[in-house]
Amino acid sequence: MNKAFARRAVACLTWSLLPMAALAEASSSEETGAMPVATVPDYMSMYYSCDREVPVQVTYVNAAEGSLAVLMLENRQVVLENEVSASGARYGTGDDSGSYVWWSKGDSAFLMWRKQGEETTILDNCHAAAG
Repeated sequence: MNKAFARRAVACLTWSLLPMAALAEASSSEETGAMPVATVPDYMSMYYSCDREVPVQVTYVNAAEGSLAVLMLENRQVVLENEVSASGARYGTGDDSGSYVWWSKGDSAFLMWRKQGEETTILDNCHAAAG
C-alpha cells in the first residue's frame, strides 16, 4: 500500500462531513461527460475500552487500494495498514524499527509494539464499547 493512499484516506476522514449526495451525483458524471470523481472509501469508527480503562478510538477505512486502521493514541493519530493475518484483522506499518500493531477480531482487539522482530502487547483486553 502506498503512502499517497494513506494520506488520501486520512483526508477523507477529516472531510467526512461533506454532503454524500453531491459526491454520488458527481460520480455519475460518466453520463454527462464531466470528469469522474474518485471513489470514496467506506469507513467505520469504533471505540474500545482496554485494560486499565484506557480508551482507544479506531476508524477502519476500506477502499479498493487497501485497508487502514486510524487510531487515536495519546492524542495522536496513528495510521496503520492492513497486514496478513491467519485470523482477524491485523494492521501495522511494516516497520521493524519500532511501530504499533493493532489486531482485532469481532468486538475484541489488542495493541502491540513491534521492534526488531519482537512484538510486545501494550494494551490488552480491548472491547468495543456499547453505544
